[in-house]
Amino acid sequence: MAPVPAARQGTPNPATYFRRTPLILMLMIGGTNAFHAWTFFAPQTIPYDKLGPLGTLTKYLLEHYNTPLRIWFVTIWILHTLFAFIVLKLCKEKGITDRMTQVRWFAQTVTYGLNSLFFLWIYKPPMKSK
Repeated sequence: MAPVPAARQGTPNPATYFRRTPLILMLMIGGTNAFHAWTFFAPQTIPYDKLGPLGTLTKYLLEHYNTPLRIWFVTIWILHTLFAFIVLKLCKEKGITDRMTQVRWFAQTVTYGLNSLFFLWIYKPPMKSK
């Protein structure tokens, strides 16, 4: 996948470049994160029998692998936060100086992790004219 110049990405100003994570990934990652948070904070409220095979699997994992699941949950959020701070550094390196745009990148990366970081990583700002 070749990087697309900033002018074709919907923003003529590189200082405000932002690309949203695709909706399908937002739904998949958001749903997975929400379900994992539910199992972390309130496993007693999950209607296992109404979730079919997902409920059976979830109940089994929580009964037999509760500690690794909790460690994984915390690790994921630590990594997402670390990626978000990397995004702030990348924004400065790539000339994205608008504060609200940087906040959008930060929030999106905390929520969707590498799926957001990837779009900033491949972004090639336009060359500065001399």
